[in-house]
Amino acid sequence: MAAPASTFGAGVIVIVTAVLVAVVVVRQDSEDVIRQRLDAAREEMSHYGEFDYVIVNEDFETAVTEMCSIFTASRLRKDAQVARHSRLITSLLVDD
Repeated sequence: MAAPASTFGAGVIVIVTAVLVAVVVVRQDSEDVIRQRLDAAREEMSHYGEFDYVIVNEDFETAVTEMCSIFTASRLRKDAQVARHSRLITSLLVDD
């Protein structure tokens, strides 16, 4: 699910690969339950085009690093930085 624009400014979808299938099967659920979960996952992933960022979670550490990069980039957007550092920016641009 995409985060609200006012909170984060960008939608992120995390696509889980074959690991999802293995985890679902190991849970000892019925074939119907497994099929429903996989169908729901496919439905959610089919909306990847609606998001600004796509993280494919083949390796957990890599996925975490990529997510952190998105958070960092979001904090560094011009409007956020200007709001955060407006006094400093203004003082640096004043011609004495």
